[in-house]
Amino acid sequence: MSTLKTNIDQASILAFLETHFGQRISSLLPIRGGETSQALSFRLDSKEYVVRINKDRQSFLKDQFAYTHFSSDKIPIPKIVDIGAFDAVYSFCISEKVKGENLDTFDEQTVRKLLPQMISILEAVHH
Repeated sequence: MSTLKTNIDQASILAFLETHFGQRISSLLPIRGGETSQALSFRLDSKEYVVRINKDRQSFLKDQFAYTHFSSDKIPIPKIVDIGAFDAVYSFCISEKVKGENLDTFDEQTVRKLLPQMISILEAVHH
């Protein structure tokens, strides 16, 4: 794990989300991956979301810009629902949860099978 990664206890994150959305939060689970943001998935009513917490609000604003300007069927970028202050030090970003896995969870054979899809996405980004 990165030494830069945010590490806030899950109970504090749940309390924050419940204050933000009300008592309708369920299934709060950590998500692997990432270098700096702490990420957890959660359910709000019947929809699934991801909350990321990090000191760098700018990275979340870049994600929002990317979603607003570049998201398409060919370039899947999760919809940003909210960005704000978690506390005096950290910011949060909540996005809709999309299906998928981190690339580093796959074995070499699976990565090879995914290469054409990854190249297609990179070509769309390039254009």
